Amino acid sequence: MDKRTERLRRSVRYGQKRLKRLSRAATLGGIFLSFLQVGCTGFGGGLAVVAQLRALALQKRKWFTEHEFAEGMALAQSLPGSMANNVAAYVGLRLRGWRGASVAVAGLILPSMLLMILLAILYRHLRNLPDTERLFHGLNAAVVALIAVTAWRIGRSTLNKPWQWYITLFAGLAVIVFEATVIEVVLVSGLIGIYIDSFAERRWQRWRRIRHIASLRRARLAELEARAFVGGHLTRAVADEYVRQTVGETVATEERRPERKTQRMEKVRERMRQWRRARKEGEGVGRGRRQEQEAEGSKQGAVDG
Repeated sequence: MDKRTERLRRSVRYGQKRLKRLSRAATLGGIFLSFLQVGCTGFGGGLAVVAQLRALALQKRKWFTEHEFAEGMALAQSLPGSMANNVAAYVGLRLRGWRGASVAVAGLILPSMLLMILLAILYRHLRNLPDTERLFHGLNAAVVALIAVTAWRIGRSTLNKPWQWYITLFAGLAVIVFEATVIEVVLVSGLIGIYIDSFAERRWQRWRRIRHIASLRRARLAELEARAFVGGHLTRAVADEYVRQTVGETVATEERRPERKTQRMEKVRERMRQWRRARKEGEGVGRGRRQEQEAEGSKQGAVDG
């Protein structure tokens, strides 16, 4: 009885997982029904519908990540036409190619198209009703809230650098104060982003190269001190000149290897400690030998006298 119950539980769990995978599968019929549902409930247009598309693609179906959907929104905003339709085409294209894009756009615009045809026929009978105007006043307030929440969520997840927030602020001021168009804002913001990212990357690479050369120089000097400064015949200036001549040749080969700075510096420190111990021992032995030689010399002088 217990084994049979356990087998039933396993089959139920397997069936639930399979149904969950099938529900997330991006079939043409599933794409059409999903976007048809959004088209039936997407009031407000624009970003309000985009908020529902985001909830569908990220939370419900889990077709995209936040970064991928944000890239699609940026692309849809930079293209002509309705932003909601552009986002729907982007989602369908990423899932099932041009067929998916066609099905997604058709499912999104079909309910509104049929309702507009019906309302155009009944418009002369409904336009004088006071309840109709009150209904749209409430819908407009809800649409503003949906747009604000969507903008905050997308900004919080995609604007990861301080300069991106500055661009957002300046773009908003450009639209409000100078009445800039969408094309101008998108083009200028994109060019600024390309310049800042490329400049920061070049500066970071240069800083890493300088640090790497400095670490190589310190390591080479430590090796020279550990090996060649025992006799006192190699000066610091000679060592610096030797490092300047050889470090340029070794940088190119060292940069291709994996960075093992910690292990390298530990080896250098260990060599320095060994050299210092050997030097102290050598100084002690040399001092003892000199004392013995002086004692023998004094004894020999006394004998000769």
